[in-house]
Amino acid sequence: MANVDRPIGFRPRVPLRCTPYKTGSAGAAIYINDLMKEDTNGVVLPAAVANNIWGSSADYNAASTTLASLGVFDDPQQEFIAQDDASATLGQVGLGTNYDITVTTGNTTTLISTQEIAASIPSADSGNVRLIRLLNTPGNALGDNADWICMINEHAYKATAGI
Repeated sequence: MANVDRPIGFRPRVPLRCTPYKTGSAGAAIYINDLMKEDTNGVVLPAAVANNIWGSSADYNAASTTLASLGVFDDPQQEFIAQDDASATLGQVGLGTNYDITVTTGNTTTLISTQEIAASIPSADSGNVRLIRLLNTPGNALGDNADWICMINEHAYKATAGI
């Protein structure tokens, strides 16, 4: 049976920490489970590929509005559950590999993020997230649109280059 194509963004597996951050008054909406970054003004906004990522959003924030306290799951050791985008079929050989993310507009009905792991963009050292293992849950199997446990590789609070 094929996996269901139902992106959920980057949902914390077991939340380790949720820190409040301020959002800016301009920009796109922030959806629950969107990966977040900090801009040059010190506010958080949805992350794009190749940015230092802070964590994933615990809250929704409408476009062009300021929220004084948006929760972000920002612990560098936080594990997340995310779906791959089926642009390539990931298997056991992809474990420990880094991948970029797909940046999309969230679901306007559920207010949940639709960001996914970009399965066709593996990288040995860079890449937004690191694949840890397949999520062990009924109805989830190796193949397109699988749900994975991953961690942020390009996290703002940790070094990604060798020391």
